[in-house]
Amino acid sequence: MPDNFYLMDRAWTLHSVAEILHAAMPEDSADTLPLRSVVAHLGELAKELAEAIVSTEIGDARTTKPNEAS
Repeated sequence: MPDNFYLMDRAWTLHSVAEILHAAMPEDSADTLPLRSVVAHLGELAKELAEAIVSTEIGDARTTKPNEAS
């Protein structure tokens, strides 16, 4: 199973790619699929995921006693 650092790195990578795609895409129009909005939403979800992993990692570090660290 991947460690939290790896998962956090992947989530931030997804967020960054979504941000780049969002910036490069034209505005959504009424007669097309809302792809730019979907990409923006994916970026927001990836950011939330990365921040949740960071919070979990920090919480784990605070609750782990020094002699319990692996």
